[in-house]
Amino acid sequence: MTLLLIGVFTFFLTHTFLWFYRSLKERMKRREEHNMTEFKRFNVYHRILHVVVVISFIGLVMTGMPLRYADAPWAAWFMKLFGGYRGAGLIHRICAVITFGYFVGHIIYVLYFIIMIKKFKIQPLRSGLHGAVDQRHERHLPFI
Repeated sequence: MTLLLIGVFTFFLTHTFLWFYRSLKERMKRREEHNMTEFKRFNVYHRILHVVVVISFIGLVMTGMPLRYADAPWAAWFMKLFGGYRGAGLIHRICAVITFGYFVGHIIYVLYFIIMIKKFKIQPLRSGLHGAVDQRHERHLPFI
């Protein structure tokens, strides 16, 4: 279990730093080329959803790890921070409900665009990754 957690955190920390580096390089490149058009990557819904995902995930980790590893020396400090085991358990359950809430909300959001707006058309992919990327842009998917 510990190895899995370390692996997940290592992977996503590396991913975040690499994405940040890529973002900085692209911004510097755009500054040099003043004529480039900028596109908004996420709409307001996606930005709010990302903030909620991050907050609930951090809440789940900060309360779940001390509950799972209650014998560890660092766990006592976290338990005091959250008001003991009952407080940490309550915060953990609230974050879990928030997690299920944004999952269901996102599924409803995707289904709304697929069914109601009908911007999503199922088409066979062209050959290779390049065809998949081109096709994604042709469809104007709101959720990718």
